[in-house]
This record gives sequence, structure tokens and C-alpha cells, in this order.
Amino acid sequence: MAWIRTFNEFWNASDQWLKQVITGHDAAAPNQGDVERDTTGHFVTRIWPEWPIYSDVFAVIDGKSSSLLTHISVMIAILTYVVGKMEPGLLEKLMLVLLLLYIVAAYLSLRCLRFWSFDDQHLTRANLTDDDKKQALTGLRLEMFFRQEAYKFALNLTSALTVVSVLVFLLAYLSGGCCRLDGALSP
Repeated sequence: MAWIRTFNEFWNASDQWLKQVITGHDAAAPNQGDVERDTTGHFVTRIWPEWPIYSDVFAVIDGKSSSLLTHISVMIAILTYVVGKMEPGLLEKLMLVLLLLYIVAAYLSLRCLRFWSFDDQHLTRANLTDDDKKQALTGLRLEMFFRQEAYKFALNLTSALTVVSVLVFLLAYLSGGCCRLDGALSP
């Protein structure tokens, strides 16, 4: 199975190249000062007793946002395909507006998946003060609140867009503008 080894080596090499492009450092020997500076804050906050609560909430929002993003992606694909097959007119313009609004909802869902949540990069165990900890916890709460509100808005927007999309698809079908009962699209 030499081809499997070659295949895996190709992806390992691709991964090393990507790490170098993204970080600007040799993936095999990154600048340890940069690595330490850019990751220390994540480790500091995770040793606090409050962290599991925040982590659980972020995990729930991540899971829900990922599921929502899947639905949004399917709707974007469907709308893009149908718009490409439609005659120019009001329904096509309406579908383009729906498409743009779905892209907004997708962006909000992606933002909810952001790994880092606040500027904790300056925190180290050596220089951590009570004020730093209070500020970091406030940052976590604000980020949690933002993600919760962004998710709720994206979910409500997506729900409304889905209902409107169904109505627009039905209208397009009834007007004979794009769809036939057999599922094929008109030229």
C-alpha cells in the first residue's frame, strides 16, 4: 500500500506548507517567543475554576451555530442553483435578496464559531493580577453574550428566510417560472 503512504505524505507536506504560510514561520521550528506570546492567554484562562462553565456554554453555541450553518449552506446552494435557471424578473431579484440575507446569516454563524473570544494574549501566569482576571472574565461574559445574541439573530433570520424561500419557490412553481413537478428545472 505504497500509494496510501504517498497520499499521507502529500497531505503532511501540504499541512506543513500551510502552517508556514499562515504563521510566517517554519512549521518544524517556529519562533517559540511568538508561539508563547500568542497562546499563553488561552492556557491561563483555562486553569480558572470558572472556565468549565464558559467552555460548556461556548460548546453549546458552537454546536448550534454549526448546525445552523449547515442549513444555511444548503439554502444558499439551492437558491444559487435556482436563480441561475430563472428568467430575469421580480422573483429572481427576490431570490437574490434572499441569497444575500442568507450570506449575512452565514457570516453571523461563522462568527459564533470563532476560537478566540477576547484579547487574552497579554495574560501570563507571571503577570496575572486580580484586575486582569476580572477583566478577562468580563471579556468572556461579553463574548458569550455576543455569541448568544448573534446566534439568536442568525437563527431567527434563517427561520424567516426559510419560510419566505418556501413561499417564493411555491410562487415560482405556480407561475411556471422555474420548476416542474418532476423536479427538473426549465431551461
